[in-house]
Amino acid sequence: MQNNLNPPAPRWHSPWPWLTWLVGWALMLALDRHLDLANLAMLLMLTSVVASLWLPGGISAAASAAGVMVFNWAFVPPRFTFTVELHQHTLLLLAMLVANWIISGLMIRQRQLADAARQVAEREARLRSWGDTLRDAADPAAHASALHAALAEATQAPVAVSVLRGLGAQPEDDSTLHVGNANDEQRAGLALCIRDGRAMGSGTGRYDELPDGYLPLRGRGVTLGAALVCDMATLRHGPELRPHLQALCDQMGSALHRSLITAQAQRSREQAQLQATRNALLAAISHDYRTPLATMWERPQPCTTRPTSSTLTNAAAWPVASWRKRNA
Repeated sequence: MQNNLNPPAPRWHSPWPWLTWLVGWALMLALDRHLDLANLAMLLMLTSVVASLWLPGGISAAASAAGVMVFNWAFVPPRFTFTVELHQHTLLLLAMLVANWIISGLMIRQRQLADAARQVAEREARLRSWGDTLRDAADPAAHASALHAALAEATQAPVAVSVLRGLGAQPEDDSTLHVGNANDEQRAGLALCIRDGRAMGSGTGRYDELPDGYLPLRGRGVTLGAALVCDMATLRHGPELRPHLQALCDQMGSALHRSLITAQAQRSREQAQLQATRNALLAAISHDYRTPLATMWERPQPCTTRPTSSTLTNAAAWPVASWRKRNA
């Protein structure tokens, strides 16, 4: 699988640190006749500190050391040699070198902390946006492409996603939704991850020899898919990024589980309503068939029953009572 994503260029590829050094040396050469050696040394330190805003630690330290050597060659008497006549000049050069390294190290550390805070904020915003998307989705499986895009954006690496379309479905079913390219071995890894419901790959404790990472889409007690991150072991922030990727996958798994449970409950209610309607219809039909039979069974009874004196008395008195009730 080819990576079609372009990772960001390293900071030292930016022209700004080298432009800073160029401007700094131009200022020192232009002000050579107007400033003493100590002030020129301060300009060198300022240039090194500003350039360290973009340069990584090793390159910044090497650039500072090279700058001090060139400063010694260009400005410290005797000029255009690396010889130092006065001990105070030697102390000045050493102090410049150590100060440059300390200040550059502090600036690099602050930059790393700022980058880490920015990454955390981006991950939180990505999780919040992804959660809002799934919460408003009638069919979360339709957003498998969105999950694929979110994982690719977070890792800057090729990814693939497999989503089951029902409870109890198997990865080999034709209804399984696949997004992204994966070879046969990677498809087998996705199927195994779905069955086991646990992450696999480097740093997971399961199949650490695999270069790729496999993350399950977990619901409540069920796994409804898996995600593949190619070359997970070579990612720069792989161990720190894995919990974020798993949180994205778990949100998808939970949304899929809720959707399938809701659809199953709706089908159960519809079946219960259909059964209740069927029972009511059968009860009405059986009542309609039973009523004429009961009437036919009850009519012969007066003929087979011997009338008593009380029965005859009540029968004779009934017309009189009925006439009085009508004329009351």
